[in-house]
Amino acid sequence: MKKLKIYILFIVFVLSVKNSFAQTGYGTINKFEILPEYLVNGKVKLSTGNTTTIKFNVTIARTNLTTYPTVTWKPVQMIINLSSFDNSGTPFLFAGTHNITSADFTDPNSAFVDLTLTTVIDNSKLITGGKILLAFKSPDIPNNNLAAYPKEYGYDKNVTVPQDPTEIRVNPFWETWVVNSPFTTYPGNTPIWYPSGIPFLTSGQEVFTANGAYRFTLQTDGNLVLYRTSNNQVLWATNTHGKGGRYLMFQNDGNLVLYKNSDYTGVVWASGYSAPSSIYTKYCRFVFQDDGNLVFQFVHLKYVQINGETQTYNRTSSHSGKFK
Repeated sequence: MKKLKIYILFIVFVLSVKNSFAQTGYGTINKFEILPEYLVNGKVKLSTGNTTTIKFNVTIARTNLTTYPTVTWKPVQMIINLSSFDNSGTPFLFAGTHNITSADFTDPNSAFVDLTLTTVIDNSKLITGGKILLAFKSPDIPNNNLAAYPKEYGYDKNVTVPQDPTEIRVNPFWETWVVNSPFTTYPGNTPIWYPSGIPFLTSGQEVFTANGAYRFTLQTDGNLVLYRTSNNQVLWATNTHGKGGRYLMFQNDGNLVLYKNSDYTGVVWASGYSAPSSIYTKYCRFVFQDDGNLVFQFVHLKYVQINGETQTYNRTSSHSGKFK
C-alpha cells in the first residue's frame, strides 16, 4: 500500500516553526482544490513542455472583530500560491504569487470569498515523487515562513500516460499539527461512525442524513452509492456493482473497506486511508452531514480536520468512488 503524506490541521512547512499559524490571523484557507480538468486519476497532469498551467479553487475566510451594530472585519493580508519541495526538502512557492486582501471580498457582509486562480508551474523544479500543495504567507507567521493547507496532489514526473487509478493515496496521520477548524456541533441524529468490528453497512442497508435529504446505501448489487433523496440522483458511487461487495467496514487502521465475505476477506473497494497504529482509532470518524457530504475527519481535543470527503455538498462529486 502506498502512503502519501497529508498535513494535519494547517501543518507548517518549515522545520524551525512548530506553531506558526494563528487562528485569528489575517485570513484563513477553508477549502482548496485543483480543478478536475487538470487532473488524471487524482494527480496533476504535467505538460510535456517546460511549464504547466493549473487553475485551482480556493475559499478564503476572514475574522470579524465586531458584529453589532455593524460588522467590522480584520484586514486580510495573504500571499498564496501552489508550492512544492526541492531535493533538500526546502519548500518554495511557484512564481506568480497571488496577493489576497480585503478588496477581494466583494460582499461586505460575508466572511468568505471563493476565488479561481491560475498558476504556471516550472516543471524543471518538480522532483520525482514530490507533491503540489497550496502554501501561504501572512504577517502572523513569523520569520517570513510558509504554512500549507492540509491537502496535496501527486504528479508523475516524466510520465505522459494515466497511472493506476486504484492507488492507495493518503496517510492522514502525520507528525505535527497546529489548530485549524473549531469543532463542529452536529444535530443529535447525525450519522457518525467510528472504527468498529461491526460493519458500517451490510448489503441492502442504507442511512439518511439527519434532515433526510441524502442517503448512503450499500445496494444489493454491491454498489456503494450516495443519493439525493428528493430525485434519487446519484451524487457519488464506487461503481462496484456485480463485484460481490456485501460488508462495508470502518477498520481500526482508518480505512473504509468493502468486502465480499463475512470474515472480511475479498476486498472489492477501499477508501485508501490508513493510520500507522491503532492508537489513532479514537481520533477517526465519518460524518454524514446534512449538506450531503460524507466526511472523513481526524478529531483531536476541540478541533477537527477533514482528511477526505465525497465532496457531495448538495452537488455531484467530481471524484466518484474516491475520498479527497
